[in-house]
Amino acid sequence: METNTQRVIARTPPEIICHCRQIDRNTIERSIEQGMTSLSEISRATGAGSECGCCRVYIKELLGENSWLPVLLASAHRYSENYCAFRFARADGEPWQREPPGAYIIVHAFIDGAWVGRPYAITDDGADSGLREIIVKRKKGGFFSNWLFDHLDDSSSAPFRISASVGGAVFDPNGSRPIICLIGGVGITPVLALCRMLVKHHGKTKIHIDYSASSIDDFFCRDELSRIARICDITVEFRPTSTRGRMRQADADALVKRYPGESYYICGSASYKAATMELLRKSGAVGRQIIDLEAPQQTGENSEADREAWGYRAVGLCLLAAYGLQDAIDLKWPLLEQWQSDQMYKICSGLLLLFYVLLQWRLPVARWLKRENDRLKAQKNRHKTIGAVAPLLFYLHATSIGYAYLAVLSSVYLANNLLGYGSGEFVTAAFRKAYVYGWTILHVGLSTSLLFLSAYHVYIALAYK
Repeated sequence: METNTQRVIARTPPEIICHCRQIDRNTIERSIEQGMTSLSEISRATGAGSECGCCRVYIKELLGENSWLPVLLASAHRYSENYCAFRFARADGEPWQREPPGAYIIVHAFIDGAWVGRPYAITDDGADSGLREIIVKRKKGGFFSNWLFDHLDDSSSAPFRISASVGGAVFDPNGSRPIICLIGGVGITPVLALCRMLVKHHGKTKIHIDYSASSIDDFFCRDELSRIARICDITVEFRPTSTRGRMRQADADALVKRYPGESYYICGSASYKAATMELLRKSGAVGRQIIDLEAPQQTGENSEADREAWGYRAVGLCLLAAYGLQDAIDLKWPLLEQWQSDQMYKICSGLLLLFYVLLQWRLPVARWLKRENDRLKAQKNRHKTIGAVAPLLFYLHATSIGYAYLAVLSSVYLANNLLGYGSGEFVTAAFRKAYVYGWTILHVGLSTSLLFLSAYHVYIALAYK
């Protein structure tokens, strides 16, 4: 399915990366130069990838990740003059993964020396058939859709590639609540995938579809939907707007009255979605009941990133709190106290601590050297993980913060460790840039001060032993 917000030739990668937010390539590259090494970080900082999600593959490409899969055009089925199904096989022969209804991919063909393509909804994920299917509507003035239709006879030999899937909604084929879909035009494709899933799993869930299109000829999958409706609990209202007109307030009122408190899934052009959402709101449907099928869901990558972000923080903060508590209540381990009174132990543990501090400088050095992003990302993850054990290493060297300049040294060390847990992943996008700038200056400043204080401490310890 080719959506309004995505009607721009997609090259590798385009100068405008996120067309929904009009965020260009330079903005993304600056974010990477500032140390952002994951899609979730860039999305939080710039907003790119937070709406339709089509630009995510290009952001990943700038991050040094290859998200493209070579495919072969195995077959095509022409529904009518303007609608055609294209089915792709993986070039590596591996099986396709299952995808939820509403998931879509970017399909590229190599045309005139450049990769050109569009996002389309998946109508068959290929997990059973071996062929991943999309349905394309030929659009007047649409470069890619017209190229596909004009080259149906010879496109099987053209180089194609597709992106990883984006979006999708999880439906229970045997759920007790009905699924209400309001569809405009070629927006029917994700719902067609849902209906096919229902047949495949012998689902019992009721589905009601209000399907608007310009004319009867645009209901290209009418026969298939009617056939599915005979074996599943599916009702479809076909609404040819050229003769019946668009959905009116009375229609929305009747629908909400018939299915009160349910979720309403909407898909179609931007104007169709905006108008339909407004009708539903006026009918009493609240915001959380109205779901845009094309909106990206939270991905496993983002969930994993959030878990990682909290993981090292939880460990580090617990160790930091434990150190502060044992020092405050004078809870000492006699054997460790005995070791720390030995001069050789002091030197060895002190050198270990100094080595640890120097080890943490690898991240800023890697940034200054402009290392490749995959290496920088790995370095950043190690920096965070290693940083979490800072209180434990300090405890092995000294169980109290000491006095005079030692108290200053200890306080800078522990304060810098605490500061590291506030790196800004959870600050809202509107304030993140200023926050990260100030946080970085403070973090690097404390780290630099720590180096000088550590050097002074080594001098004092060795000069007056």
